[in-house]
Amino acid sequence: MADARMAWLGNYPETPEIPIRVEAAEYHGRPVSYTEILSPQQTPLPAPAGGGNDRSPGALVYLALELIVMIGSVPFARYNLRLGRGDTRGAVRLGLFALCLGLGSWLIGGTHAAGAGEADLFVMAAMRSVFGAVTLALTYVSFEPFVRRSWPQTMISWSRVLAGGFRDPLVGRDILIGCLGGVVLVLIQSFGNLLYGIRGTAALKVSTDLVTLSGGRFLAGEFLLLIADTLNKALGILFLIFLFRVLLRKQWLAAGLVIVMLAAMYATNDPNPLIGWPVNIVFFGLMVFILMQFGLLAVAVALFVAIFVNQFPVNTDWSVWYAGEAAFTVLFTVALALFGFRTALAGQPLFKTG
Repeated sequence: MADARMAWLGNYPETPEIPIRVEAAEYHGRPVSYTEILSPQQTPLPAPAGGGNDRSPGALVYLALELIVMIGSVPFARYNLRLGRGDTRGAVRLGLFALCLGLGSWLIGGTHAAGAGEADLFVMAAMRSVFGAVTLALTYVSFEPFVRRSWPQTMISWSRVLAGGFRDPLVGRDILIGCLGGVVLVLIQSFGNLLYGIRGTAALKVSTDLVTLSGGRFLAGEFLLLIADTLNKALGILFLIFLFRVLLRKQWLAAGLVIVMLAAMYATNDPNPLIGWPVNIVFFGLMVFILMQFGLLAVAVALFVAIFVNQFPVNTDWSVWYAGEAAFTVLFTVALALFGFRTALAGQPLFKTG
């Protein structure tokens, strides 16, 4: 539903010779449809009746990795549960947390109306949340005993968080490292966009998720959903390294293969492979380095910050109508880093006097 529709003609700032056409719709002053960037000769294509059906190479790689994690974790989880090994209490807490995130995201960020259809929507949301929670818990149980034995430094701060130790100095250190790593990941993506401008082609701009511009309630719903999505991605990456370590017997070879596979999700869709592959290799290489060097908590925070800053509004012009949403993005990122910094100090002064 929309009460206004607009279109603009212009050019890419980096390449003025490339014309573009931007179309958008709004309802009561708020955007309600995703902006489409088209050439002036094109007309917008109608959306598929059943939703998007992205069959790009990168989407297929992402789907393959998701299936590997979901299907591959089942036998390992079954093996560990049968032997009574692993942090089952932590897995239950993690699953319940993911369940609350999924249901909370739907309750806060969904559009609700009294009627019989609302019950159906609730059942669907509950099913998705339960499936996500169970999948996350099984993934954690599948690799936790093996990783804790082979790479114990990877799980220390993560285990302390699951046990409620949020004020632990090691937890604070890894949160701070994750925040810094996330900012560096954003800079790597920005550097890739800069390379496009240098080569005279339109940059691949990271667009803000439109839902986050629709008001505080929708922003909060997407925020909760982002936390759950980050947990799934972080645990999935660690499971892939564990799985390929089992198959290849070499940790460095497993990590390298995972980096290439993750980079392929985006590089295979890139119009310029000479830019796309190196940038994505560096991006996911840093992510895997953070995971192996500092642990699961650090990489989860780094991944969260990188996605958060890219998908949520950020703007230096505080006169815009979405200034409140942009302020939330900046302030939460800074607050998370300050929490990590203060917790890492463990009450000690930053500078010793005398």
